[in-house]
Amino acid sequence: MERFLLVLDGASSYPRGMNDILDTLFMKSRAGSKAIITTMYQHLATKINKHENLPVGFLAMEDLGCMFMENALGGAHPEEYQKLLVIGKKIAVTLRVCSPLAAKVVSGLLRENLNEKYWYIVLNRCQQFVASSSRFVTPFILGCKLLPKHLQRCFGVLGTYPRWTFTREELISYWMNNGVVVSDNCMINSIENVATDYFDDLVRKAFIQPSHIPGLYKADDMLRDIALYIGPMPVPKTRIHLANLIGEGFSIHERFWLMRLAE
Repeated sequence: MERFLLVLDGASSYPRGMNDILDTLFMKSRAGSKAIITTMYQHLATKINKHENLPVGFLAMEDLGCMFMENALGGAHPEEYQKLLVIGKKIAVTLRVCSPLAAKVVSGLLRENLNEKYWYIVLNRCQQFVASSSRFVTPFILGCKLLPKHLQRCFGVLGTYPRWTFTREELISYWMNNGVVVSDNCMINSIENVATDYFDDLVRKAFIQPSHIPGLYKADDMLRDIALYIGPMPVPKTRIHLANLIGEGFSIHERFWLMRLAE
């Protein structure tokens, strides 16, 4: 076997037997082959035995705070929102132990409501969530709950959407063909314009992110997992049954893709 570089980015689970698979790959490959596995979960990193762990530190608080407030205020002048700056900094500090994407998702939702009372509610919710053992996923759940219903429907489709990356046109067409987007005006052009606005709104809120390839977009794996629960298109019962048979070694999203392979 030729020399290889294997990258498993953003692993949310580490199935039983993975170490044996990696050992077999290395034994059959040329010298110099490497595997890089990234994860937010410390307990997963410790399962990868015989390999070096390289912890990545948190984003500097100053950088995270600037990103958070710039995204939350949407270009508004910070000096006009001094009280919100204080609350926003507390939210950013709370979310620092989660991920920069979680901070971006939450801050994007705050932009829609520059109200002190609302920001305090979000701060209290974040503090409660982060105190739990599921601090990596709960800010995303909060973000999904705070989405307007029409955006929840559109975003929820990504839980069963069959492609990792997609163009704006592909996803909008998928929404329209499946009746996810509705408009008071029955004209196709009107529905397409509404769907385009919804897509852009989800990008601004970081639920959909531009890919490194120009013109392509993607959604974070954790957000796609959550989308399975809020999507308007339920997973067929046969897939749910097969997911239970697969066992606990895989995440929700990994189970979904295994089910597609089994079809």
